[in-house]
Amino acid sequence: MTEAALPEGWTTARVGDLGVWRGGGTPSKSQPDYWGGSIPWLTPKDFSASQIQDTEDHITEVGLTSRGLRLYQPSDVAVVFRSGILRHTFPITRCSVPYAVNQDIKVLSTDAAHCSDFVFYALQANTTNILRTAVKTGTTVQSVDGHSFARIEIALPPPAEQRKIAAVLRSVDEAVERTEAVIAALREVKRGMMQELLTKGIGHTEFVETDLGHLPSNWCVATLGELCDEVYRYPTYYNIDYVASGVPEVRGELIGEDGRLSNDFAEYRRISPQTSARFPRTVLQEGDFVLSVRGTMGKIGYVHGCLSGANMTANLIRLSPDRRRVDPLWLKHVMLGAEFQQRLQAASSATTIQTIQAPVLKEIPVRLPPLIEQHDIAARLEAAGTAVTVTQQELTGLQALKRGLMQQLLTGKVRVKV
Repeated sequence: MTEAALPEGWTTARVGDLGVWRGGGTPSKSQPDYWGGSIPWLTPKDFSASQIQDTEDHITEVGLTSRGLRLYQPSDVAVVFRSGILRHTFPITRCSVPYAVNQDIKVLSTDAAHCSDFVFYALQANTTNILRTAVKTGTTVQSVDGHSFARIEIALPPPAEQRKIAAVLRSVDEAVERTEAVIAALREVKRGMMQELLTKGIGHTEFVETDLGHLPSNWCVATLGELCDEVYRYPTYYNIDYVASGVPEVRGELIGEDGRLSNDFAEYRRISPQTSARFPRTVLQEGDFVLSVRGTMGKIGYVHGCLSGANMTANLIRLSPDRRRVDPLWLKHVMLGAEFQQRLQAASSATTIQTIQAPVLKEIPVRLPPLIEQHDIAARLEAAGTAVTVTQQELTGLQALKRGLMQQLLTGKVRVKV
């Protein structure tokens, strides 16, 4: 943004002039008294997107002073300057407790003329500009060129307005953090419910011993093949011509969390009805499942009505439950459960590309409640899943709100009253 385009009272400053930039270092790994202390020591692997994950590395006060390292504060801003070639990310974030960093991270201690919270958000908003102008490519890593980074300019309102803008954005961040905590709690509740309901059922007092452990006395053990009318993966799916409109093609990349297939039809490739008709046993119906068997093993996708009639790629297996014995929604939670996933991984081949064959998949044992109890279990777990989904939608809305506010407030397109 040029000076002429700035709102009245605003100016610009180079990133290098916002405060004091310092780096870090690595205490000697051969000195045991340098490690295992209480001071978090961050490296690029501890950063994900714009957040710092819990680090496994902690150093002692002796380790800190051995390299003349600085103890940075939560108000400081950490920037990854050197990133592995597979990451291609240079997060800009903060830590909630005092911390130290290694040599691949630079930390800004903002000077008194600027609001540290505002500078933090302004740098986050300039991530794209930083990647475009300051990142240099090496043979095995990418890194930020310090001189180019220091010359990047950001727009600065007067200090009082900086503080007000930062307060608005911080309030949204706090709402995001609260919502993330609610999602984590709901997921934990759902995990506990799955473990309880899928192994002990609802209100049982009499149990019997089976190959799968204690089961309610009116449950039995069945194989997945016994519960499905179809467990099938066609052997060939090559030289397919895609068309602008036609039959949606389900592929593994479209399988999301909790068994959801993408509801964005723009993400689906299309094949002609004639092509789909060549593979009738993989035409999907509502209540069917697709299971990824190449690439990421074990992803489960539940087919809703809007995808009835779709077809699928050769990297998936189609499972069509016997509706006379199985509630498909119940079976979805069984297959997403930890026990089934463990059995699936144990049954899969450990070749160069992990996969599983349909005959092997059919032999995986499953605890089978009566159909009416399956309905009740599925209803409870679906309700728990809906609570997670609704809260995730709230989180997405908050994240979109923050992006919009940053774009408006940090450029002065919308002014705040001071």
